[in-house]
Amino acid sequence: ECVEWFRDITSKGKRFKQIGPLMCLLLAGDLVYAGLIAEPSVEEMGSLIAAVGKGAVSGLILLRLLPPKPTRTYKYPPMQVVNAFTLLYNDLKSSMDKEWVHMGLNPIVLEHSLCKLKRMKRLLKL
Repeated sequence: ECVEWFRDITSKGKRFKQIGPLMCLLLAGDLVYAGLIAEPSVEEMGSLIAAVGKGAVSGLILLRLLPPKPTRTYKYPPMQVVNAFTLLYNDLKSSMDKEWVHMGLNPIVLEHSLCKLKRMKRLLKL
């Protein structure tokens, strides 16, 4: 809901012309951590990841939870991204011991971590 508020398009144009989909997602995450809005569910975050279509999608591809894009401009069906993200989140949550879960695994942290995978692969020359 918060992301949609930032992205609201009215007859006069976007509410905040300088803010794109990724920035909306990051701002919403900041508001969650500030305690001003509720944390998104895993499915909601998966939908947001699909809508943004950036680093987290690349991370899901690197983990082979999504197939490679057939073309550079290809957009995955939203439910395919939601299912891949949900599978990863649930698998991580069930395989981690309680200490790791208490360290803060949540949909926002996982989205942010997925965004960093491509850079990590490049830095480690894998």
